[in-house]
Amino acid sequence: MVGFVDVGRLPADSYGNIPPKSGGSVGTIRGTILYTNTTSFAIGVLPLGSVLVDFYVQVKTAFNDTGTDLLIVGYATDDDAIVDDLSGASTGLTRAGAAGTVPVTELNGTPTTELKTLYAKYTGQNGNASAGEAAFTLFYTREES
Repeated sequence: MVGFVDVGRLPADSYGNIPPKSGGSVGTIRGTILYTNTTSFAIGVLPLGSVLVDFYVQVKTAFNDTGTDLLIVGYATDDDAIVDDLSGASTGLTRAGAAGTVPVTELNGTPTTELKTLYAKYTGQNGNASAGEAAFTLFYTREES
C-alpha cells in the first residue's frame, strides 16, 4: 500500500501563505488590488513543483478611471501571464478561462522548477481613478517530490 509521509506543517512564505504538502492538497495565494496599486507588487510565491489549477478575481468596488480599468497578475518575466487585462470597471466575480483573462497554458501546466514570485497591478488608462478594489485567489497543487 502506498501512503504519504507526514512532513509536518510547511513554513509560510514571506507573504504569509502556507504551501500545501504534496499529494493532492490545494494551496491558495490571496490578495487585494487597489486603485492605488499602479506599479507591480509581489503577492506571494509559488513553491517548487506547483501547478496553477484555478483562480478567481472578485471586483468588490468598481475601478473608476475615465478610461479603461485593467487588472493583471503574473510573474516578473511576464506580468500578465495569469490575469491578462481583466476589466475592473464593474463589480462581480471572474473565474479562470473567462474571456481576456488567463492563458490556457498557465492552467494545469508543467510543475514549476523554481520558486515563482507572483505580482499584481492595476492600470487606469488616464491615471485618474479614485476608487477600486479587487480580491483575488489563486489555487495551486504541488507535485510529489
